Amino acid sequence: MIREGTVAKDLINLVPAINEKKSRRCLFVTDDRHLDDIVSKGSIDHNVRISLETGVQPITAIQMATINAAECFGLTEHDVIAPGFKADFLLLDDLDSVIIHSVFKEGSLWCKIIVYLTFQLKRNRLLTTS
Repeated sequence: MIREGTVAKDLINLVPAINEKKSRRCLFVTDDRHLDDIVSKGSIDHNVRISLETGVQPITAIQMATINAAECFGLTEHDVIAPGFKADFLLLDDLDSVIIHSVFKEGSLWCKIIVYLTFQLKRNRLLTTS
């Protein structure tokens, strides 16, 4: 587990250990993340952005944030997007910025970001729910 919270910041130091052979056993956690940091920087998506900035391949970083975590915590009903599974997933505009476009909960659209600004601007994103 690679932690990048508000107090404990281990991600930058552990990125060199991530390689093709080890990446399937790595996942991101944010167990000490303060709410104001989640609003201004994000949560696991922030960890993905940091890992991309330090050279981790986009698919590897997203794998560590998604399927690796689901498998580690035994979320077997959530690790597949297919009929009969509880698919929780999101859509990104692109793999480089990791800006979340839409969020789906149990296969249904939960929220769609209709206006967004990059986290570097530290402005609120406007969400709608359905």
